Amino acid sequence: MKNVIRAKVTMSEEEIEKIKKADWDAYCKESLPPELQGMINCPKCRSILIARGEESRITCYNCGETVSL
Repeated sequence: MKNVIRAKVTMSEEEIEKIKKADWDAYCKESLPPELQGMINCPKCRSILIARGEESRITCYNCGETVSL
């Protein structure tokens, strides 16, 4: 038997569309703590890359892919 929890508050279709269309990548980058702001995953091999200082481009140590911040 499964316990089903129903929401007490419903959302309109407009609110749902607004959430779906949000720029979640930008939101995640901006909401990180300051010490994690320079972290990004390599799009090719998914390694974690860390930008030092004001770097705008990082080269992946694993596959050599160049990633822009």
